[in-house]
Amino acid sequence: MLLPHPQPSEEPPGARGLLIDSAAPGKCPGLAGGNVEDVPAIVKSFILDQFLPGEDPDELQDDTPLISGGILDSLATLKLVAFLEERFGVQLAPHETDEEYLGTIADIAALVRSRL
Repeated sequence: MLLPHPQPSEEPPGARGLLIDSAAPGKCPGLAGGNVEDVPAIVKSFILDQFLPGEDPDELQDDTPLISGGILDSLATLKLVAFLEERFGVQLAPHETDEEYLGTIADIAALVRSRL
């Protein structure tokens, strides 16, 4: 079971070493040349690095509850929103920062994709 770690990661926000090939077909400006299919992997890497350091990456699935599961609290949610806006060049409305839109990695990916 995934449990959030109280201490933040020392690493800078990012995509856990995930590189996106700028020459990849189907590239998207908000993905720095990557594909929209890369969104879940990038989000998952950020969550693992920032909120679940040391946890088994296989335990965090696209349908794992992030807010109701206690992985994201209010401050972590704000940090995630800032990352999404900066990384993907999207702007989220205040009502899009709740569990309906950020409840799982799949929800987050759908929201980001809808803005790209």
